[in-house]
Amino acid sequence: MFLDPAFGPLVAVIRADEAEGAYEAAQAAWRGGIRKLEITWTTPSAAEVVRKLVKTLPQALVGAGSMLAAEDGAAAHDAGAQFFVSPHLDPVLVDWFVERDLCYAPGCMTPSELVQAHKLGCDLQKLFPAGVHGPSGVRAMLAPLPFLKLVVSGGVSDKTAKDFLAAGAAAICVGSQVFSAERLRARDYAAMERDAAALVALVGAP
Repeated sequence: MFLDPAFGPLVAVIRADEAEGAYEAAQAAWRGGIRKLEITWTTPSAAEVVRKLVKTLPQALVGAGSMLAAEDGAAAHDAGAQFFVSPHLDPVLVDWFVERDLCYAPGCMTPSELVQAHKLGCDLQKLFPAGVHGPSGVRAMLAPLPFLKLVVSGGVSDKTAKDFLAAGAAAICVGSQVFSAERLRARDYAAMERDAAALVALVGAP
């Protein structure tokens, strides 16, 4: 489902200091046209935010980020999360998600880690931080490893989004450029919606 074209290639990654701000930012992302919404587990009461989004936006694909342990995955799954993301690769954690047939993308930075994640059973692999490699790095990695499904995160902006997709990325995560701490503190959800819509138009997402 994560790669269903109906949901588009964009993932809104929302990391907030309080739950209500995270919820409203996710709503702004949805109004802007982003259909995949990731709430990081560093957000206070993240499970409640996920639960509320699943209820109020049933057409969205709601996920949980910053999964560091099986306990995080269990709480996120119980809240209704439909995909799960980590900033790192932990084979034990991978096994937990794979055994439950959950959509999971562990964080990887090198070709070795990406291939290991694939061999462990992850259909998606999060390239993080993608800005270190850039679109040219993604293209170079996928040339000998075309079976990988890269979710690029960290360093994606309106200047690089199309290039990452053209290089072969399966999905791109948009975080602080649109959902910055400053905007969250100012509750500037109109700016978040505007920039989300601009990115959707830029990459031709549905």
